Amino acid sequence: MHLVKKVALAVVTLSVSCILFAQTSREQAIVDRLAPVGSICMAGDPCAGQQASATGASAARSPQDLYNSNCMACHMTGASGAPITGNAEQWAPRIAQGMDLLHNHAINGLNAMPAKGLCMTCSDDDIRAVVDYMVEQSR
Repeated sequence: MHLVKKVALAVVTLSVSCILFAQTSREQAIVDRLAPVGSICMAGDPCAGQQASATGASAARSPQDLYNSNCMACHMTGASGAPITGNAEQWAPRIAQGMDLLHNHAINGLNAMPAKGLCMTCSDDDIRAVVDYMVEQSR
C-alpha cells in the first residue's frame, strides 16, 4: 500500500508540473504574440543618430546613382510621356523653359511624374543634381 501511495503521489506531482508548464507556455506565447514588432525613432530621439549611421542613409549618392535607382525606369523608356535621357529632341523644349522650371517640376511633380519621382529619401538638392545630370546627357 505504501508503494501505491508513492506512485500516486509521483503521478499527481508529474501531472501538476505538466499542467503548470503548459499554462506558462501558453501565457508566454500570448505575450510573444502581443509584443511590438518594431519601434519608432523620431528625429531628436537618441536613436535617430544611431539609425542614420547604421543604415548609411547619410552617405552621399551621386546624381548618376540616384538616376539609376530612381529615374531610369521612366526616363529610359519614355513611360507616361517622360523625356528619354539622351534624346535631345525631346529635352530641347523643356530645357528652353529654363532649369528653374525643370527643377521645380521634378521636385513637385508634373502630369504623370510624381513629386521627386517618388524618391522620398532624396533632398531637393539631390533632385536638382539628377535633373542637371539628365539635361547634360540630353543636350
